[in-house]
Amino acid sequence: IERNPNYFIPGLPYVDEVKYFHIPAWPDRGTAILTGQADFTFNGSPDTWTEAKKKPDKFITGNPPGLGLWVFYLNNKQKPFDDVRVRRAIHLAVDKWKMAEVATSVVIPYYVDRWQAAGSSYAMSDDETAKLPGYRKDKTQDVAEAKKLMAAAGYANGFDTTLTTFASAPHSEVIAPSFMAQLKETLNITVSKVNVVERALEGQTLTEANWGIAVPISGRDSRTKDPTLMWVSLLRCGASQNFEKYCNPQVDAILDKLFTETDQAKRKQLASQLSDILDNDVPVWTLGGNSGIPMAAKYVKGIMLEDRFFLWNRFETVWLDK
Repeated sequence: IERNPNYFIPGLPYVDEVKYFHIPAWPDRGTAILTGQADFTFNGSPDTWTEAKKKPDKFITGNPPGLGLWVFYLNNKQKPFDDVRVRRAIHLAVDKWKMAEVATSVVIPYYVDRWQAAGSSYAMSDDETAKLPGYRKDKTQDVAEAKKLMAAAGYANGFDTTLTTFASAPHSEVIAPSFMAQLKETLNITVSKVNVVERALEGQTLTEANWGIAVPISGRDSRTKDPTLMWVSLLRCGASQNFEKYCNPQVDAILDKLFTETDQAKRKQLASQLSDILDNDVPVWTLGGNSGIPMAAKYVKGIMLEDRFFLWNRFETVWLDK
């Protein structure tokens, strides 16, 4: 990408161009930094990031909280996921804390959050979240309720479905199988066919919605600490990233209010109401957010890797001191 000579802030950007390398494997990204093949990565791997952190004379690292939300899509227009009782059963039965541990072990740090990332203005604390059905660490009550819902929906003995994921080893070989194992163990939901699609086709594949469950690589981004715009793209009827084909006029009405309400206390109440609805209507299975583990060579300046949220893909103030 090249510098815009007519950028709206005089004197910026500092760099003339940025060259991207498409490196699918997280450890390879970190290795590219450690070996001087690249200058910066938003996400290395936990082991390469730790190695860089040990050498502050050569590298800089950060651990800023993200603002996006990572969800696994349930096709609301395809049986049996068109039945909210099935979707809610999955929400209750799958252990989010275990899934967070699995994802953290192979990708980057993940956290359990309720319909928004921990960096959000309206996020609950871990202690508050862990008291809620579907988010509790003790799954005894949740699994029992999930089985009742499955029986009421006519699936007491479970069912077979398909799952689509994308060509990233952590996701297709670790995360998706872990999710499938929990579905089988708790609700006897069997994934009889797994489709692994090239990552470059992720957006197209999700849009076509020829799947029962989809485990994406990309989360739903939020560019601000207020998650309203992210919710609109994910949850509004017919929205651009509403890949699960969810539609709830009550949710749309709350989103409309969030666009006009300026009182922060009232906004927080609206966000809480929205989360309550989603916990029961369950458009998708949600894990939560993550923190980035960016790493760079010491000579990279102006990227702002402090331990706070940052905006991805913004390089106006970056320069190389070399």
